[in-house]
Parts: sequence; C-alpha cells; structure tokens
Amino acid sequence: MVDPNRAKDPGQGTSVAYRYLDEAGEAHPRPGALQLVFCDVSTPAGQGWNAYDELRSLLVERGVPAAAVRFVHEAATDEAKAKLFEACRDGRVAVLVGSTERMGVGTNVQTRAVALHHLDCPWRPADIEQRDGRIVRQGNQNDEVSVLRYVTEGSFDIYMWQTLERKAAFINQVSRGKAPDREVDDIGDQALSYAEVKALATGDPLILEKATVDAEVARLARLQRAHQGDQHRLRRTLESAERRISSLGGRVSRLESAIGRRVDTRGDRFRMTVGGVTFDRRVEAGEHLHRLLRSWLDDPARTDRRGLVGELAGLEVEGGGVDRQFAEVWLRIPVAGLEERWAAADWPRVEPA
Repeated sequence: MVDPNRAKDPGQGTSVAYRYLDEAGEAHPRPGALQLVFCDVSTPAGQGWNAYDELRSLLVERGVPAAAVRFVHEAATDEAKAKLFEACRDGRVAVLVGSTERMGVGTNVQTRAVALHHLDCPWRPADIEQRDGRIVRQGNQNDEVSVLRYVTEGSFDIYMWQTLERKAAFINQVSRGKAPDREVDDIGDQALSYAEVKALATGDPLILEKATVDAEVARLARLQRAHQGDQHRLRRTLESAERRISSLGGRVSRLESAIGRRVDTRGDRFRMTVGGVTFDRRVEAGEHLHRLLRSWLDDPARTDRRGLVGELAGLEVEGGGVDRQFAEVWLRIPVAGLEERWAAADWPRVEPA
C-alpha cells in the first residue's frame, strides 16, 4: 500500500510530504493523503477474525497510527458520517475502509484521495464504477491517483473477475447497440460449473483452460442452435413474402384491366346503375343501394344474400350481406378485386321508396 504521508515531487525527485489546500484555497497546515479500501466480504462488527481489523493491525505494524485508520461502519448516523468524512478531507484519517454499499453514493472524501484499493471483486460492473467514482472525481487535488485491484492466484477471485468481465462486455454491447448476435445468454445469475470449481480448487492452469474451452464450446453450440432457428424463421418469412408477391402480382393485373375499362364519373359525368335503375346523382344512387342491400338482409325468406347490384364507372358491382348473427354488409368490384365491408347495425332503417 502507498505510504499515505509521503509523495514524490516530480520536479525535484525527492520525497516530500503531501500538501493540500483548505476550503478557502489556502495551504492546509496538516499534510497527508487519504487512501480508500473497499471490502465487501467482511465487516468489523462481531467476535472473531475479520478482514477489517486484520488490515488495521497490519497497517499499525508498518507504522500507520491506529487512529488514522478508520472504518466507515463506525459512523452509525448521518452526523457521525459527516464528521468522519470531514476528518478524511482535512488529513486526520489516512486510510478509510468500507463496503461498496456504505462507502458508495454520497461519500465525498476525494480531496486528498491518492489511492483506491479493491480488496475483493463485487458482482456488478456498476459497483466497480461506483467505487472508482470515489477517487476519480471532481475536487480531488491530486494530479494522479492509483487504483489497485488484488487477486489471489488459484482462488475464487479469478472466477469473480472473469464473470465481471463478461457482464461488463455484455452491458457495453447492449448500451452501444452493437450486440453481434440476435440472442444473448442471461449472465445475471450465472452458475459456477463443477469443472470450474475443480479447476479453481486445484489451481492447475491446464484444468482451468479445459473448463474455459468447454464453456466456450457450449456457448458456440447455443449460438449455432440460435443461428439455425433464425435461418428457419427467415426461410418462412421469405416463402410468405414470395406468396404475397404472387398474390399482389395477380391483383396488379386485375387493377390494370379495370383501369382500362373504367368510365370517368367525376362531377356531372356520374352514372350508376342500381337494381336496373340508372342514377345521375350520387345521393339517390346511394339511397337506392342502401334499400336494396337492407332488403336482402331483412328478408328471412331470402337464402341468397348476395348478387349483382349494378354498375359503376363501367364496372360491375356485387353486394350482399351475411345473416343477422354476423350483421355485415359488403360491396365488391370483382374485376378490380376491391371490397368494402360495414356493420349492418351502422346502417339506419330506410323506408322503401
């Protein structure tokens, strides 16, 4: 761990005490930097051994005053925490130890923070960012800071940092919209395989490598299945599109034929035949068409509820209605493949002419 009370002057090349400014911008009379230590696997409370007290003992053996090593857990209230953070900013605390939760958001002690230590690895990449944000922060008077991460070879630390790496890579791909695959694995609660446990327990790099390769093979197999599923869906989409193209092609032909036979009915040129009667007024033609279709729908003796209703723009018009259970009325121009439907309930009763 970096000596919290000494620094190297880049200009002179000699060791001098760290000096900082107070809130008024004047040189603070008390020298000394601050180091932050994050540890989530232990707490200083309770009986027996814990990582916090062990760390303090080791620092005291190396000359750091016990009073200068504080635990954030000691501050049980907001007032106590504010006083502790003030002591960190004015040089009375050389080392502050705490967990990600207790020393995360709201911990403004960056004024003298020169080094940050990750004694363990949290489960979420956001926790690492939250930790680092305690030192890489506006208001820190140090030109350079150190962020140190500790890993024990052959221990569970390897798996923890590897899992964190996969999570961070996944989150980065999603947030940037650059995920290369259509499907991704759920890595939020990733289980530790038997092979990985064995590899970590033995510390044999070949066994660990085999476990890693096996996991990669399983991942690629999942990607292969996902790719095959995508190809199957794409083939069905293609076949559906080709059928639709064929259907629309036939419709284009019918529409072109209808356009060639169409008679202009714009303005005063309007003519429509309904039930054998020709009309030159749109309202009258519509009313007569309404009566005709309504009579078909209301006639219980009529079994054929569809048929030729007349002619419009030189094109035959068919119409009809389904039984009362469905209560629908429709009109169709067969040559053009055009059809419209209405709910019969929306059509008001019209008295016979």
